[in-house]
Amino acid sequence: MKCSKCGKDLHPGAKFCSRCGAEVSYIGKASQAAAAKAAEEPAPAAEATAAEAPAAETVAPETPVAEEPAKEAPVVTTPAHVPGEEFELGTYNGAKLTWIMLKIQDGMALSICKDSVGFRTYHTSQSDVTWSTCALRAWLNNDFARDAFAPSEKNKILPCNVINTDNPQSKTPGGEPTTDKVFLLSIAEAEFLFENDKARDIGKYWWLRSPGSYPNYAACVSKHGHIEPKGYYVYGNSLCEDISVRPAMWIQL
Repeated sequence: MKCSKCGKDLHPGAKFCSRCGAEVSYIGKASQAAAAKAAEEPAPAAEATAAEAPAAETVAPETPVAEEPAKEAPVVTTPAHVPGEEFELGTYNGAKLTWIMLKIQDGMALSICKDSVGFRTYHTSQSDVTWSTCALRAWLNNDFARDAFAPSEKNKILPCNVINTDNPQSKTPGGEPTTDKVFLLSIAEAEFLFENDKARDIGKYWWLRSPGSYPNYAACVSKHGHIEPKGYYVYGNSLCEDISVRPAMWIQL
């Protein structure tokens, strides 16, 4: 047996080479043969670290082209109403009534007749009276409303709470509040809902519901559109018979 390092013959059983001092290793023939065979065979393939991914599932078919949506009917928008807008509602003495919107609020419009519907006294006697007790209020909400509007037109007219304030100059009491469908404007409404005297002018006097300077007077607007808080007698005077009636009301838009 020779030293595997320097090739010197070794004594049987020697553990180290006497020449180079290398350690002697003893391998049996069977082990040598197995080692030689193992050296000749290729190394086994490494195990897969992860299972091979399966083939992808069949993808969904292409999304079909969406059908053209049905054409919707065009949306018809109603133009917004504005103060000053005019409309027709009702007929009186054979003539259609034209109204002017003075104020728009929550789908409603406070409107006044463009012209008067005739001449009437505020009351039927020369006595102390307020809007809540006057004959003109009763006429507007009964005779006039009955004769001027068809049932379908009446449905558009809204009952409203009417506040009757005192005369701003003389402090004449305005009376109890009322619930009316048809009424007259107050001094304050006539002042603030019209731009000026010209806008109020219809060429004739017209009554307001507010009291005048005395309990038997009622305020009015002159034939030139000027507000007259002092007013005129509610009855029994030739001038008061020449004051016309210009109804007002709230309508549903």
